[in-house]
Amino acid sequence: MVVKRLERFPEFTSIEYEVNEPKDGKWGMELSDGTWDGMIAELINGTHDLAASVFAVNVERRKVLDFTSGVFQDQSVIVVKDPGEESKALLYLKPYRWPVWIGIVAAGFIVGPIQWAFARITPFYDKAFRDKHRNKELFDVRCCWWQLYGVFLSQGTYLLPTSQSGRCVLAFWFLFCIVVVATYTGNLISFLAVRTVDLKFRNMAEMVEQTDMQWGTITSTALVMLFKNSKLDLYKKVWAGMENSDSLFQDYDDAVNKVKTGLD
Repeated sequence: MVVKRLERFPEFTSIEYEVNEPKDGKWGMELSDGTWDGMIAELINGTHDLAASVFAVNVERRKVLDFTSGVFQDQSVIVVKDPGEESKALLYLKPYRWPVWIGIVAAGFIVGPIQWAFARITPFYDKAFRDKHRNKELFDVRCCWWQLYGVFLSQGTYLLPTSQSGRCVLAFWFLFCIVVVATYTGNLISFLAVRTVDLKFRNMAEMVEQTDMQWGTITSTALVMLFKNSKLDLYKKVWAGMENSDSLFQDYDDAVNKVKTGLD
């Protein structure tokens, strides 16, 4: 885009120009001794008269250069190698997180004894009535568990309690199962329809906390200056990770190649 703008210069002026790349192939960053490298150094030394590029503006660069008004705005993103699709072996467990699954299983184990306790303790069922009741399985805790399991699988149950307390427990369990199964079915369909990717992190804060992947950026850029000179703890951690792993690349091609093949 910048080169195309330069190509239109002859329409407005008779100035002749020659386009060159910086000898070291860098954008320009302040070094520890106070000097600069890249395009900025060549402007300061008079090697070139102007630099036209997708050039980030920051405080340090403004101290030694004059910038025109911005003609293009861009944003920086984190690029990672495509990890591929997640395994579908345990896809049926994805609609709910592990705490939810644990809660569902725990509910089944808890409600079963509650149903049995109401059948055994409530005055509605006296001993003579229990002996003659057609659904004696209600007074066996194991049968109560199987009853709840059948309801959860939408198979219904023939063990219908006649006491109000037992009916209330069973009614709430029916409602619970309807909500859980309906939500599970809807989420499972979405997981099957949408491609899911297993990312190690989703933002910069999560990136610096994980240890499976290294990170880096192109050397002598505004991002390097930002991370190196920043007082923010997050940016300090980002710079420490790049500095310790020597993950500063010469150009975009080198960076993309490292992302595809992995950092050494």
